[in-house]
Amino acid sequence: AENQLGKMDSGNPEVAQTRLVSVNLQLNRLVGKQALEKTDFSAEEQKKISQLRVQEAQLLNELMQKNPDLVDSRILASVCRERIAQGKLEEARKLISPFAVSQTENVTVQLLKLQLDEPDPNAISPARQQELTETVLRQVKDPVRKALLMGQHYRALGKVEQARELYEKAYRQSSNSVEIASDYF
Repeated sequence: AENQLGKMDSGNPEVAQTRLVSVNLQLNRLVGKQALEKTDFSAEEQKKISQLRVQEAQLLNELMQKNPDLVDSRILASVCRERIAQGKLEEARKLISPFAVSQTENVTVQLLKLQLDEPDPNAISPARQQELTETVLRQVKDPVRKALLMGQHYRALGKVEQARELYEKAYRQSSNSVEIASDYF
């Protein structure tokens, strides 16, 4: 796949997007494998991860210049979280800022923006993280989507009764009750 990507037009935004997704998948596969095996990274693996992270950041910046609409917010979030963990807060803010303005309904992007507004994004307490998450979820305009997302949030926290109430609210308001029911169960 990498050979085929190398032969494609590097000026094409869709090619840049495909390259970014490919690098992100390689990175996730390598990191995920180590997490499953619960072993430390070898020096060779650490070097490969570092190379992939640099390549991922370069491709993300390239795609942001060519066509920001093609940037996957999960990859953007991954790169931003990496920058935050490294203490490179201004780099993370620079990456997320344009998306926070243009993607006001993107929960991941809005949450990252709020986290970066905190005094120390690396030291956000679980209670404060929950507050930030709920702040972002309350700003979702679509009432069905808001109820679903809040229900998912409360279910993840083990607040089953609150989650059930929100899922029922979404079910009553939605024209696609099958989707609501499948998410609830």
